[in-house]
Amino acid sequence: MAANITGVELSGPSIGSGPPRSRGEAAPPARDGSGQPSEVSVTSTAAQLATLEQGLQALPAVDASRVSGLYAALAAGQYNVDPQSIASGLIGTEQALHALHGAGG
Repeated sequence: MAANITGVELSGPSIGSGPPRSRGEAAPPARDGSGQPSEVSVTSTAAQLATLEQGLQALPAVDASRVSGLYAALAAGQYNVDPQSIASGLIGTEQALHALHGAGG
């Protein structure tokens, strides 16, 4: 099966794909034994992702109460920076990115 996404053609193995199609020609719909188009099902992972996306869209982009608390702490001179926590977070992020890069390439 081949796909063309924004001008980049991706090709991969296909099973029972029939004769090659010319570029830009749409694939015929999959058919079941009766000649009717076959049913498409969504995996449980895709359904979970859709549910999560809907939930995230319902949340505000900014947590106003947290911003207010930080603003008040800064104004009062009570905001403390924990360099150890910041360094640990940065190291954790770098390790996660390294693990992703190592797994992907």
